[in-house]
Amino acid sequence: MLNYYVIEYFSKQNIKNKCETREIYHFNYTTWPDFGVPESPASFLNFLFKVRESGSLGPENGPAVVHCSAGIGRSGTFSLVDTCLVLMDKRKDPSSVDIQKVLLDMREYRMGLIQTPDQLRFSYMAVMEGAKSILEDSALQSSILSSEKVNGQSDSCTEPHDPGRERDSIHSPKEEHTELKTLSLRKRNREERIASTAQKVQQMKLKLSDSEKKKEKWLFWKPILLNVGAGAAVALGLCMCWAFLSQ
Repeated sequence: MLNYYVIEYFSKQNIKNKCETREIYHFNYTTWPDFGVPESPASFLNFLFKVRESGSLGPENGPAVVHCSAGIGRSGTFSLVDTCLVLMDKRKDPSSVDIQKVLLDMREYRMGLIQTPDQLRFSYMAVMEGAKSILEDSALQSSILSSEKVNGQSDSCTEPHDPGRERDSIHSPKEEHTELKTLSLRKRNREERIASTAQKVQQMKLKLSDSEKKKEKWLFWKPILLNVGAGAAVALGLCMCWAFLSQ
């Protein structure tokens, strides 16, 4: 635990099946105000790297839950910075990552990510600061490889031949194509859900409109009907009095 974030650990056990347990790590940035930004990019990156070190963002643990109050401001900042740094690390070229394009692509799946100009500005600063560490790591790896070559070690000694890796690289285009198809299917399903939701909202609006029209008609006829009813009651009372007195 540090002075600006807290790490909590939970262990959940299935009541019916005692052998099944789930471990939950909760990272809470306690000093990040709503609609605001953290104290500095360095403190935020320290928090982000601490989350990564736990393995919570790894594919073997399933999708992580990133949340805040609205789910788009602080969560959007965290997700944007992490995504950009992951792309930079994979490509080994920070200049190849268009932060604005990444944000627009993410907004197709979560509308309104990044709520304020300060959060967007901070995201750029954090990405640039994180890119420096990526470049430093790449430079360090390059220097190690260079020193090994100078010492007389060949590339084959530096990195052993791995047939399995070649097979993986051969199949990687298919895997990428499958991932693209999956993303396209998810996007189409999301668009269908949006269209269905919009249709339901339109139907609700029509129902509300009909209800409002009926209410307006009732408000218009209500005083008239009350007056007519009161007049009929008075007339009936007078008739009954006249009939009683005439006997």
